[in-house]
Amino acid sequence: MYDVGPDWREPYLQALDAHGGKQYLASASVGIGAKQVRDEMHRSEDFAVRVKEITELHADRLEQAMEDQAHATGNPVGYIVRLKALRPALYLERHLAMSITATAEIPAGDARQLLAHALGAMLDVTTQRVLPAPGEQRELDASKDASKPSLS
Repeated sequence: MYDVGPDWREPYLQALDAHGGKQYLASASVGIGAKQVRDEMHRSEDFAVRVKEITELHADRLEQAMEDQAHATGNPVGYIVRLKALRPALYLERHLAMSITATAEIPAGDARQLLAHALGAMLDVTTQRVLPAPGEQRELDASKDASKPSLS
């Protein structure tokens, strides 16, 4: 992008620290392109290490400020975030997603019963939105886009 000569590295590192580890802002502030920085990081292990150290130092400062704020306000969010980082096995939420695709021809009544069983673990409010109320007749409209199922 720009060629500012070989002396851009130290001003860049100072700008990186001043901009809190934000590489694009640091690059722009010394008149070089982010690609020039990436290329230099590939060429010079020492430069890459210094960039990483500055970025990690900023992350440590943010974490400390977050913990200080949690302590000062009594709001535990900062502590929770740190525990998630330090002990992810204990504090990260776990989600399981499963996708099953099957083709079968079964009577409509059986299909409703199967669907009701499969959705049985849903919260009542979700169930009310998805399943028809007792006595209500709703049929799946197969003429609509299969990627956007709807009840009609």
